[in-house]
Amino acid sequence: MSIQPSEAEIKSLYTFFINKNFYEAEKLSLIFTKKYPKFQFGWKVLGALYLQKGLFENALNANFRSFELSNKDHEAAYNLAINFQNLNKLKKANEYYSLAIEINPNYPEAFNNLGIINVYQNNLDDAYLNYTHAIKLKPNFAEAYNNLGNCLKKQYKYEDAIINYKQAINFQPNYQVAYLNWLVLIEQEKLFTISDENLKIVDNLLNFKNLIRPSYISKLVTTIINKKIDTKKILNNYSKKNINLRELLSIISKTPLLLKFMSLYPLTDIELENFLRFIRREILFQIYDLSFNEDIKNFQIALSNQLYINEYIYYENSDEKIKIFELISKLKDKIRNKLKPSIIEILCLSSYIPLNTLDWFNELFHKKELYEIYKRQIIDYDTEKKIKSKILSIGNITDNVSSKVKEQYEESPYPRWLSLTIPSFPKLFPKYLIDKKLNILNDKILNIHKPNILIAGCGTGQHSIEISQTIANCEILAIDLSLASLSYAKRKSLELNINNIEYIQSDILNLNKFNKKFDMIDCVGVLHHMDHPIKGWQCLLDSLKHEGIIRIGLYSEIGRKDIIKTKEEINKLNIDCNLNEMVSFRDNIIKSDEKHHRSLFSMNDFYNVSEFRDLLFNIQEHRFSLKQIKDILDTLGLNFCGFENQKIINKFNKIYLNKNDLYNLELWDQFEQSENNLFTEMYVFWCQRK
Repeated sequence: MSIQPSEAEIKSLYTFFINKNFYEAEKLSLIFTKKYPKFQFGWKVLGALYLQKGLFENALNANFRSFELSNKDHEAAYNLAINFQNLNKLKKANEYYSLAIEINPNYPEAFNNLGIINVYQNNLDDAYLNYTHAIKLKPNFAEAYNNLGNCLKKQYKYEDAIINYKQAINFQPNYQVAYLNWLVLIEQEKLFTISDENLKIVDNLLNFKNLIRPSYISKLVTTIINKKIDTKKILNNYSKKNINLRELLSIISKTPLLLKFMSLYPLTDIELENFLRFIRREILFQIYDLSFNEDIKNFQIALSNQLYINEYIYYENSDEKIKIFELISKLKDKIRNKLKPSIIEILCLSSYIPLNTLDWFNELFHKKELYEIYKRQIIDYDTEKKIKSKILSIGNITDNVSSKVKEQYEESPYPRWLSLTIPSFPKLFPKYLIDKKLNILNDKILNIHKPNILIAGCGTGQHSIEISQTIANCEILAIDLSLASLSYAKRKSLELNINNIEYIQSDILNLNKFNKKFDMIDCVGVLHHMDHPIKGWQCLLDSLKHEGIIRIGLYSEIGRKDIIKTKEEINKLNIDCNLNEMVSFRDNIIKSDEKHHRSLFSMNDFYNVSEFRDLLFNIQEHRFSLKQIKDILDTLGLNFCGFENQKIINKFNKIYLNKNDLYNLELWDQFEQSENNLFTEMYVFWCQRK
């Protein structure tokens, strides 16, 4: 009887594995391990396949057999080390990485992974040596450069860390993690400088589709634009008639970063907003005197996109309103006379009014030249209307506050987004949790490899889509009160070919009707808008498995002090939440010198209508202190597992050095009292049953 398969059979297994036909590879390797138990390659492939599927215990058995049958195979030792690393048995992982290196001293991947374990064990000097040796063996090893950057950052060698992140990006231009690490560090330590190399990195961040949320780099981009475009000088030249409007637009159009970002995300800078507002008005008043060209068209498309994204948050003077009315009348006359509106007319109008609100507008006008505008303002809008009728609803929304919140988000789906952060490779659920360095008491959650996840209050789907692509093998149920938000989320999911999310309209208070338990629940920015947040929290816990984990986001009383003061003014002035009154009130804030008003300028939510409304005009808002949250967690029988925001954690770690301090809410309360702008957005934290 043969002790191993034929050469043809071995070649078949190898071909299946190399070509990523994992189903056939697993089927054949199982046959081999049963029929030829001493054939090492069969066990080796099976172990690698189980590792990939996240079946670490099964993989451990296969990888042990593989190594026993060939204990001089450096790859077999390496696979066993990866196995132990994924089981969080770092001492054993260290042992087998070292053994793989002993067998093959020229093994860069083993040195790199050994460095990762060194960092986990806070042995940064050894990590540095292992990463540098990996790079010496493999000079274009992007992952090792990135990991070396992380190691240097932990040693507070920020400039050196940045150099290594850049090297990682140079060798692998679509290396998402390196971009994010570079971005976080330069923003955290204020190390950005204008250089061709840095501008290329920022440009790449915008060029790669769904590499990063534009909101993460909006401040950086506006800083660059303000350094490249001297708006005061341009406006001064314009007011002195040194340049005309056509020349002004030509100057601005020579900054592609500005036009690109205007089409992606609201510009979060008051000076730039005022500049664009002025130009929009000038185009409206000079529309029939303006000599149209490609520069003007490109700028107008970007301006129209910007206004549609920010939901027409720019204030309009009364003379502008009259002029818009005149433009609409003129276009209607043209259409009645079977004349085609010009491109400049359509773009000018669409920078003031969404085209989908004009029942007389025909999208066939300049469809080819203006497809981007029509796609956003008409086609996508119509698609969402069709999707809306097909979304399942479970349970009636009878709670009075829930009904009012639902009405708000039907009118202002939150947020309107175009791009997001989709990782290159999803993480297995245990790795996802381990990487967050959470204080997990019930580690049974780390045995879950196909998690059922609930996103409670998914809004327009940005977060639910990111989670669906971040955690491998997950199934997601995403619920929200608003059909308008859900239809936006579903449209974006369809565009991205994502099929592991089910969208349902429902209230958190109706979760008992689903008769389903979840491994993980994510509920950020929702409970504080409920009439009784703790009741809603309990509904979530009733749907959470005993060992499950939950992420919560709640408003901070201290962090929102300036918002609270502004909300009090809104109530005193009895300002309604319709578009005109909100935009008018916002314009008064922009003109104000009050400190609590000006602090709002630093918040991204200030720069588009739905988020501005959510920030200051939400129908219901509860706020908390960390002492209150500690009491609530105790009452609900929950353990605080840690905060989410790494920037805030890094600040905390500079003062509180004990590892367990991270999970002490009393210390966090002290820290917030001394740094009261920490949680201006909200507390976002993880918890688990005790």
